[in-house]
Amino acid sequence: MKLNNRDSDGFSLAFGQFKDVSRSQSNTAGKSQDDYAFWNSQGLEQGIQEKYREALISFDEAIAIDAEHSETWYNRGIVLFQLQRYGEALDSYNHAVELRADSVPAWNNRGNTLKVLGKYEEAIDSYDQALKLEPDDYLSWDNKGDLLKELKQYHEAIQSYSKALVIKPNSAEIWYKRGLVFELLSQDNDALMNYSKALEINQNSPHILCARGSILVRLERFQEALMCFNRAIELKADCVEAWSHKGFLLEQLKKIEDAIFSYGQALAVNPNQEILWYHRGNLFLRQKQYQRGLHSYDEVLRLNREHYQSLNNKGVSLYKLGDVHGAFKCFQKVLEINPYAFSAWNNQGQICKAIGDYQEAIICYDKALKVEPKQSKIWSKRGLCLAKLGHYEEAINSFQQAIQLDKSYAEALYAQAAVFAVQQNLQLALEYLGKAISANPKYIQVAQLDRNFECLREHYHFEALINTTPLLNQRQILLQEFQQFHLPLTSNA
Repeated sequence: MKLNNRDSDGFSLAFGQFKDVSRSQSNTAGKSQDDYAFWNSQGLEQGIQEKYREALISFDEAIAIDAEHSETWYNRGIVLFQLQRYGEALDSYNHAVELRADSVPAWNNRGNTLKVLGKYEEAIDSYDQALKLEPDDYLSWDNKGDLLKELKQYHEAIQSYSKALVIKPNSAEIWYKRGLVFELLSQDNDALMNYSKALEINQNSPHILCARGSILVRLERFQEALMCFNRAIELKADCVEAWSHKGFLLEQLKKIEDAIFSYGQALAVNPNQEILWYHRGNLFLRQKQYQRGLHSYDEVLRLNREHYQSLNNKGVSLYKLGDVHGAFKCFQKVLEINPYAFSAWNNQGQICKAIGDYQEAIICYDKALKVEPKQSKIWSKRGLCLAKLGHYEEAINSFQQAIQLDKSYAEALYAQAAVFAVQQNLQLALEYLGKAISANPKYIQVAQLDRNFECLREHYHFEALINTTPLLNQRQILLQEFQQFHLPLTSNA
C-alpha cells in the first residue's frame, strides 16, 4: 500500500506539532548532537525531503535520548513504512498509540500497516479506534472503505466511502472509488453517477474518464464512451488504459483497423500487455493477415509461454499459411498445457481429416466432444470420417447427434442423406436430402454433382427435388462433395 499524500500529510502534522513545541526552545542550530530536539527536527526535515534512511537514523538517535515522545515514534513509523519494513513500522505505531492513545493519525496509519501485513480485522479495529476519537476523520473512513473493498464487503465499503464524502464531498478520488464498488456490484447506473460526480470535481483525470467510459460501454452508450476515451488521450497521449479501452470498444463496433491502431498505440507505450497482443492478433486473424497475427501471438507467448489460446490461434495462422506441421505442433503444445482445450482437439482432428488420417481424426473429435458434447459441427465431422472409413451405422449415429442438437443443420442433414444413398436406403436418402435443401437451397446444386446420389438419378422424387432451380455454372459453384467435406479450424478469435 502506498500512502502517497497521506505520508506528507503525516509528516506535516508531526512537523507542525514539533514546531509548536520547539518555538519555546532555542533554534536547533548550535544544539549538541545528543539533544533530542536536534535529532527529531533533523529526522523531520529528512523525511519531508524523502531521505528516508537518513531520517530513520535521526529518529533512532532521538528515541535513544528520549523514547517518550509519541510523535517521534509516529514519524519513525512513516519512514519505516516507506522503506517497506512493515513489521517495524507497526512496532513504531504501537509505541505511538501507547504513549498517546488519542492520536488519530497514529491509529489510522497503524491500520494501513496492518492491512499491508494481511491483518485485516486488526486493521479495521485501528480505523474504528481512530473514528471513535474523531468521527469526522475522512481519511480513516476512506482507508476503511479501501480495505472493505479488498475484502469484497462491498456494501460496507460503500457506507465507509459515503461517510467520507459527507465530510469531504469535493474528493474526486473517493467518488471514483465509490463508483468502482458500485461497478463491482453490477450497479452500473450508480457507478456512472459516481464517476460523473468525480469528473465534475476533476475534469482532467484520465483514469476517471476511462472508468466512466468503461461503464458507458456496458450501458451500450458507445459514442459517449468513445468521447471519454478520446478526452483521456487528449489529456495524456500515452495513456495505456485509454488506448486499450478505446481498442476494445472499436473492436466491439467492428471497426477493426481503428481497433488495431489503438492497441498498437497502447503497446508502443507498454509492450508487456499480453491481453492487448492477444486481441490484436485475433483481429489480424479475422482480417486474414496471418503473418502479422503470428507476430502478435509470439509476443503474447514471450510474456506467457502457457497462454494456450494464443498457441491455438498461432496454430490456426500457421495452417492458413500452409505450415501444417507447425500448426500441428502448436495444437500439441496447447494440449500439453490444457488437455481440455476443445479448440485444439478440434483443430488436430481437422488436420488429421485433411491429410486422410480419419481414424486419428475420430480420436481427436471424441476428445473434443468429451469437453463440449453439444457441438453439432464436431458430431457432423466425426460422422464424415466414419463414413470415409465405411462405418456407415456409426456415421449415421454421429449425424443424428448433430441433427438432434440443431434440427436445421444443413450439412449434417445432407451428409446423412448421402450415407443413406450409399446404403441404397432411397426413402431415407430422399427424406434427408429434402430436409437439407429446405435448410439451405445450395444443396440443390451440390446434390446435382454428387456421385453418392447416382442411385437416385432416375428417381422421380429426386428429380423433383433438384429441378426446383436450374443448374448454375456448375464449375464455378463453391461445391463440396460428400467425399471432400472440409470445415475450417477453430480459433479463439
